[in-house]
Amino acid sequence: MDQQEKIMPRRFRGGLKLLPNKIQSTLTPIRQVPIPEKLILPVSQHIGREAIPLVQPGDTVLKGQAIAAGDGTVSAPVHASTSGTIESIGMHPVPHPGGLSALCIVLKADGKDQAMDTGLACLDYLSLSPEEIQDRIRSAGITGLGGAMYPTAAKMAKAEDRGIKDLIINAAECEPLISCDDMLIREHADELITGIQIMLHAISAPRALIGIERDKRRAIDALEKALARIGDDRIRLRKIYSIYPAGGERQLVQVLTGQEVPFDGYPQDVGYLSQNVGTALAVKQALIDGQPLISRITTVAGKGVHLPGNLEVRLGTPIADLIAACGGYRLGAEALLMGGPMMGFSLTDDQLPVVKGTNCIAVAGPTELEHTSYVMPCIRCGKCAQVCPVNLQPQELFWQVKGGDLDKAALLSVGDCIECGCCDYVCPSHIPLTQYFRYAKAELSALDSQHDKSQVAKHRFENRETRLRIEEEARQARLTARKKRLADANPQEREQQIADSVQRAQEKTIGTDAPGKDPGR
Repeated sequence: MDQQEKIMPRRFRGGLKLLPNKIQSTLTPIRQVPIPEKLILPVSQHIGREAIPLVQPGDTVLKGQAIAAGDGTVSAPVHASTSGTIESIGMHPVPHPGGLSALCIVLKADGKDQAMDTGLACLDYLSLSPEEIQDRIRSAGITGLGGAMYPTAAKMAKAEDRGIKDLIINAAECEPLISCDDMLIREHADELITGIQIMLHAISAPRALIGIERDKRRAIDALEKALARIGDDRIRLRKIYSIYPAGGERQLVQVLTGQEVPFDGYPQDVGYLSQNVGTALAVKQALIDGQPLISRITTVAGKGVHLPGNLEVRLGTPIADLIAACGGYRLGAEALLMGGPMMGFSLTDDQLPVVKGTNCIAVAGPTELEHTSYVMPCIRCGKCAQVCPVNLQPQELFWQVKGGDLDKAALLSVGDCIECGCCDYVCPSHIPLTQYFRYAKAELSALDSQHDKSQVAKHRFENRETRLRIEEEARQARLTARKKRLADANPQEREQQIADSVQRAQEKTIGTDAPGKDPGR
């Protein structure tokens, strides 16, 4: 069997064989969504510190212009998705599991879509050092487009410091309904390979492994033809079995390399850097085309929409525009989710904007939701433990979280839960296990943050007490030295020192009572 066509055996524990249900959104080519009248651009579309606005209401901007600057290493700038005028800057609802609001820049489009020269493009990217490429990727605002939204340049910098054996390109896309990566590969395979080559140079890695599920036949065919045309032996194609969640970062590394990522570590710790295919395409568009991250491909699927498909959409576009581009809602549409049916979360409003992590909008029809009005007691069947891909004991975690013992849940590694939903899927008692674990992780994170703040306050208090003690010891030492000098002096010198002290005290009193002075100060 040719090395490019080798099928990798399943090596990670647990997981599920699910119906992909992707054909509904892959029957037509990627469609363009018209630019809306207004775009809502959150300044935080990434993990890390939110970006700092660079514009004010009333400012005119061009497409690709930075309108918010990254704040620190783990952050990312935000760019204008089209040309127009900044209408406002303020709090606005954003896609979030908790229905939160965040600081957003509202851009009113002028209809011209006039672009600026960003200075990112460099056709001969090999003439740039890895650090220079990372700087351009950082300036382009590129984050992981598989859903994690970790700033790509920061991830590359950490990886390069550790020394990388393989660049892992995640094309698995294992969750049902989602097909944006599949369609991206079919229509942009050559550009994708170029993006991979740029990333190889940016992290000084010798090889790239593309992990793709073997049922994506058209995408595999497109990749094989592109690799044959480009002829880069450093890039290898690896077909894997369609087992959910094979697209998880740690699971894919284990499948492709046989190495298990430590529970408290990252792929970089064992010599691998994982990047999504959408991220690789964005790198190519930045370094070759000079375009920062201002759009992405998003799947719209489900029985609640008339014409499911994949759309190229400008960031900040209201989700309602995507639904309209897919023929609108069908009668009986019951729910709107961002993400797939396993890991997605409900949206309360279709006016929320598309952000960098919006890989899928699922519109559920009446037969796609499981209506369970009651939860039955856990029967300890163990099915949840059998399918857990990170080797947890969900039933034991459930009892600890339900009982409020978060410390015990932490000891049982609830923080390692990847919230894949496998345990929910197989639970015969319909217990929303993932919700319990998500709650526990959030509470533990809040407690850790509170502990960190308490430690900072404690250190400040201790430092202040130390400073005051040192100052008091120094004062006492001066006083002791003065008394010793007085004791050692002869009577005439002692009288003179006392007289000098009295005179200084009188001068201070006179100075305080002088005109223009406030005696009370």
